[in-house]
Amino acid sequence: MGPGRLFAQRDPFAPPGHATGGEDSAPAQDFIVQVRLDIDSIEIPQDQANALIRGMDGAFAGGSKARETALRSVAAGQAKRLHRQFLTIPLGQKSQSESIQEYPYPTQFDSVMLGLITNPGPPEVVKPLYTPPTPQSFEFKYLGWTTSAEVSGDPGSGWVELNLSHSWSSLTAEHAWSRDYAEIKQPIFHHCQFDSKFPLRRGEWTLATLLRRPNPAAEGVGGSFVPDRVLTFIRALWEEPAAPATKTSPRAKAKDAKTPPAAGLLYEWIEVSQTDAAALLARYPAGEQSGALRNDLQDRIGKGQASLLETTYQILRSGQKSNTRSVTEIGNGAEFGPPQGGGQMQGTIPPAIQIPPPIQKYERLFFGNMPGTPETFQLVPTGIDVESELTCVRNEGPFSIYTQARMVRLLDIRCHGDGTQENQRLETVECPAGFSGLLIARQPCLIAKMDAPPPASLGLLRGPSVEKIPEKALLVFFTVLP
Repeated sequence: MGPGRLFAQRDPFAPPGHATGGEDSAPAQDFIVQVRLDIDSIEIPQDQANALIRGMDGAFAGGSKARETALRSVAAGQAKRLHRQFLTIPLGQKSQSESIQEYPYPTQFDSVMLGLITNPGPPEVVKPLYTPPTPQSFEFKYLGWTTSAEVSGDPGSGWVELNLSHSWSSLTAEHAWSRDYAEIKQPIFHHCQFDSKFPLRRGEWTLATLLRRPNPAAEGVGGSFVPDRVLTFIRALWEEPAAPATKTSPRAKAKDAKTPPAAGLLYEWIEVSQTDAAALLARYPAGEQSGALRNDLQDRIGKGQASLLETTYQILRSGQKSNTRSVTEIGNGAEFGPPQGGGQMQGTIPPAIQIPPPIQKYERLFFGNMPGTPETFQLVPTGIDVESELTCVRNEGPFSIYTQARMVRLLDIRCHGDGTQENQRLETVECPAGFSGLLIARQPCLIAKMDAPPPASLGLLRGPSVEKIPEKALLVFFTVLP
């Protein structure tokens, strides 16, 4: 038996008198079929990932070839293996594997206090007194990888059903709120979650999902869309029990050649100018022309006239629901403390206060009160959230689809108020797209057209909001890949 292969073993807790595996051996339930899941996550540029998925022969037939292509990119230095995980599960049972760490971060603070100290005696020296924001309450975030799985089905058929929940979280960066000695930093997390049920063919790789990968060096997390994506491939390995009752029958072999009804679902968000969007929609007005519209957009992407902002992919069995969530969570101030300062504590407006070392590098003068600082924070998610339900009789289609796709983008950080009453708040915009109906295989369908808000980084914007006519449009496509 080769290395890494799993086998069916006799139940060690079986009652006395059970057979040990000859011609007259006991029924199949006397043996435990161990299924080994091999999960391989590869980070690859978005344009390559999208082309790879669109070029697959099928959701199952093209999985191994797609992984080979991704590994060639890894060997060429254009991609990298992000994580590989192995999980052994008895058939019909549930199992979980975790590789995580607890990350504590503050969510509530006491406000900063600023005042003056006058040293007695000549010469009189006035010095600033400050108390920095003090954390009051902490929460924990679990960083790392978590996989929960349940495997069921008839291993003699060459297929098993996998009920999978696969997630990973990471600390991307920190964003500083307020300023100078009143600075409060909040973590920026990235979280990916994939929940679905789908079949796996024995020993063959299947592309399960595509998730967004943030770039820690990009300050505009949530606004500047990062070009890297994570492809997660999964395969199942097992050996059949030795008992005659579990040997593959001719009927099971015939069933092995037929793929269970399932499909991969590809979502694409493409940004183009409003002028080009209007011209394209006028050229392809009918719904069945969405494929030609998508090909036209692909040419424009190659010429730099359009941008593939986001793409996600998930595999799903007929009659089941699936959820893919790939978001960046940014701490946003929810409650603010009152302004503090020398003027408030002394009862009069003091002279200008020059902050001494070790924080003199800020070179900031304060006159009287300083603005209130955030005391309570909450996480605001930006990114992709997709829910889908698939129904089909055959893998050739037609496919009955119900889906709700949502993209949330960071619009800006808006300063509310003025002077000592100034508070900062994140502002986001939601771009929803839904579809319910019948689709044919491999035919892109335009499910939504909407205005595309301009992306923003975590830079500070002041002044009132000015309504602007959107210069670009967002076209959302959905494709079924059986």
